Amino acid sequence: MAILTAGGGDRGLQLNVSFTPDATLKAEIDALVAAGTKVIGKVIKITTGANYECTSPADGEVAHGRIIDYRPTTTSYRLTVELWFYTNGAGTVLPVTRIVNAEYETEPSLGETVLVDGSTYRPLKGDASGGVGFVIGVDTPGTGRFDFLM
Repeated sequence: MAILTAGGGDRGLQLNVSFTPDATLKAEIDALVAAGTKVIGKVIKITTGANYECTSPADGEVAHGRIIDYRPTTTSYRLTVELWFYTNGAGTVLPVTRIVNAEYETEPSLGETVLVDGSTYRPLKGDASGGVGFVIGVDTPGTGRFDFLM
């Protein structure tokens, strides 16, 4: 009888996204760099403090991704993060499949979910927990547009 091995199937494409660390994560990276310790592979959690911002997850929290590259800037770091998950406004952890850029009339807040705004069914708006996705950037790339994770 032959033994079958499991695994090794299609792993899909990873979503690599550029993030900026919050002050806490920046201080941790500064310490790792100063000590000559590895930064690549450090796990992160998405924050709602600024567009495309991340921090270190606390013990027992879900990691949203990991740092796969970093570059110093004049004031901080530009992180390339392999993004895995996001936690929506209802507290549900969902896999990241893509970033959508859409227009808005009512400006959403970072971390909100997304719903239809108005009767034209064209612009979208943010909602605390009743919609889908996770708003990750507002006025990106310009006023009246926003990015959300799906």
